[in-house]
Amino acid sequence: MRQGWKRVVPPLMLVVLAACSQAMTVETKPDRTYAIAVENPTAQAMVVSYDDGTGSRLLGTVAAGDTERFVLAGARSAQITVSAVSEDRSISIQKSVMLRQGSVVHVALR
Repeated sequence: MRQGWKRVVPPLMLVVLAACSQAMTVETKPDRTYAIAVENPTAQAMVVSYDDGTGSRLLGTVAAGDTERFVLAGARSAQITVSAVSEDRSISIQKSVMLRQGSVVHVALR
């Protein structure tokens, strides 16, 4: 009886593992993928996020005097609000932005 289990378990494990390892596809609609370049002329690093009407999404941090490019995949609307706040919360900026398919929209945090 013990010999039988040794022959059955390894093939059975392979079947279970194969069934659990199906490929997962993540799709992004290309018509809702945009790019923005956020310029931070302030003397402080700014934490940047955007809201497309469905809630705020964090993009990242833009260092003082620097510009960072962000890709917004799956934005629900071309009209968004970009928000930036300094790490010490002393500066807060909001900009209304109209995204354009196929081009990078420049956003200056002034």
